[in-house]
Amino acid sequence: MSSQLLASGIPKPGFINVKRDGKSLLKSLDLPDISSMIKDCLTTDQSIIRDIKQLLSDNQGDVSKRKIEQIVIKVDDIERRSRSYNLRFNGVHKGQNPKAKIIEIVKMIDVTITHDDIEVAHFTGAKNVIARFYSRKTCQKLLKHRKKLRKKQSDRKYFVFEDCTKRAMALFSKMRQHLSEDTKFHVYIRNGRVLHRSSLQEKPVVIDRDQTVSDLLLKLKLNGA
Repeated sequence: MSSQLLASGIPKPGFINVKRDGKSLLKSLDLPDISSMIKDCLTTDQSIIRDIKQLLSDNQGDVSKRKIEQIVIKVDDIERRSRSYNLRFNGVHKGQNPKAKIIEIVKMIDVTITHDDIEVAHFTGAKNVIARFYSRKTCQKLLKHRKKLRKKQSDRKYFVFEDCTKRAMALFSKMRQHLSEDTKFHVYIRNGRVLHRSSLQEKPVVIDRDQTVSDLLLKLKLNGA
């Protein structure tokens, strides 16, 4: 078994499973520098190869930090798509069978699954489990109904979360830390993407870079929010 895989078959933190031409490849997202990141992209995703070639052509080989950010965002999107088959469950104690406990939790939100729906599940902490499902639709269904857990639990024992990229979580935290307590809920995550919406009438803004955070905060300040 690859050293980049845990015994359960789940990639170690910082690695993702990327399928290309029927083969499953583990690609690190914690690369030491941007040149290594580009080199990695060149071996994994044809759309990124085209983007890099176009950037080099447009800039006569001078790829600026702003242009590089576009590639970083694309790499993050590859990881986001891979993680869309994963869910994180909080409240499961070590010593319990993670798959069996997940099935039990899911019953609380009126969704029925079996062991065959879960590819792998393993602990990432004392009370945290990450599970990879065979179907993205299963994940979406569980996320859609997870709010029922609030009604079924008086002690809020169990929680279900999306498995987000480090970049997404960093942007999510950065935006929230600048908002007041009563407006933090305006920032949320849907399908692995960080979104902001001040009201139901507004179209959500996708936050995929630091500049978007700065622009939104300036807009909110000007509007007196």
